[in-house]
Formats: sequence, C-alpha cells, structure tokens
Amino acid sequence: MIHVLHGENTDDSERYLKSLLVNYKDIPKVQLTDKDRIELFQEAVYAEDLFETEKLVICRNWLSSKKIKLNSLSEIPQNRTVIFLEDTKLALGQAAKNPSNLLIKEFKLQSTIFWFLDSLSPDFSKSARYLPQIETDKKNILVWNLLFRVSLLIAVKYQARKEKSQDFFERNIQDWQWDKIQRQADLFSLNTLIGFYRGLLRLDYATKNGTSAMDEKSLVAILLLKYLPA
Repeated sequence: MIHVLHGENTDDSERYLKSLLVNYKDIPKVQLTDKDRIELFQEAVYAEDLFETEKLVICRNWLSSKKIKLNSLSEIPQNRTVIFLEDTKLALGQAAKNPSNLLIKEFKLQSTIFWFLDSLSPDFSKSARYLPQIETDKKNILVWNLLFRVSLLIAVKYQARKEKSQDFFERNIQDWQWDKIQRQADLFSLNTLIGFYRGLLRLDYATKNGTSAMDEKSLVAILLLKYLPA
C-alpha cells in the first residue's frame, strides 16, 4: 500500500500517521527525510531481502521536493508499504494515472485561518476579528501562514509576477488567489508590510524558543495593534 499524506495541517497529518503506524508494529521501518540520498530510498524499497517479506518506508517531503515523482509510484513493489508525508499541499492532477493501491489524503487547515488572513487590512478591528476563533497549535501554524501571506503581499508591492512568486515560494497559486493578494496588497504601504514582516520574524523566534510567556495569538494581536491603526 502507498499512502500520500499531504496538506498544511501538519498536526492532523502527524496524528493520522501515528494511527497508521499502530497497524505496523512488528514490521521493520525505514524513515527518510528530504535530506537523505535517493540511493537509500532505492535500497529500502527495491532491494530484495531474504529475511524480510514486508517493510515500511516513511518518506518526509520527498514528493514536494521532487525527489520522487507521483507517476513513478506504480513501480513500488506490492510487498512494500510506503508512506509519503508532505508538509504542503501537492498538485495531484496526474493522480488518476497511479495504481489502485495508492491512497491520497489531504489535511486542510481550518478555514478560520484563511478568513483571518483574508481580513488583514490597515483596520485593526477588522483584521483581529477572526483571531480569537483560531485554534492554538504547537507548530506555529498561525505565524507561519502570516509570514507567508505578508511575503506574498511584499512580492506584489515589488511588482513580482505570479509565475515568479510560485517558483520562489514553491507553491501553486491560482489566478483567483493571486488577484485577491494583489487587491489586499493595495491596502498597505511597502514600509508597513516590511515592518510587519520583521515583527513576525521576531515573534516566530520568541514562540519557538520560549522567550515569551504570552501565547501565540496574544503576540499576534499585539503585533497587529502595533502596525495596523485601531
């Protein structure tokens, strides 16, 4: 069986992975990150082993980093279980060409985060409207998404095109999404966005290193209040 677990809700994908591993307690496991060499994957998946009839291979971000192509998954032997765990949403247009033993599951962020990101404007009260509704997490998903959104807004202010932004950020951006980003960027000055971005970097450092006693949402609210008029 081949599992592709992708999407930006990494908390849920990690939990799902743990639930899968319960079914493979006694099976040898090989864990690979996108820093590992392709030869290690080939050895774990394709090499014959006289003593092991089954093996579980877990690959983190191998599809998003393009170390393995989705349309090559049909070559994986039937007696291998391979789990591809991806931290981002994949473009899976070619999924129909893949084998019947391929299971693809996307883990989406809660929609409240997107409402919050789309509401960002020079008006603090509007920007902070959805902040209390966002669930807290241990991986700074809120700050990460804020950094990404502000990065896109800055790119627009520097007149970057959608195609260049897609290549630089390694994200698939739909035309309607880019139009929305452009309209949102028009609401801000470049100086405001750069200051906001630098503040987010400091906030990200503080939350990851435990240098602040305040929670992530409270720190974001203070940052919004600093850079956006009340």
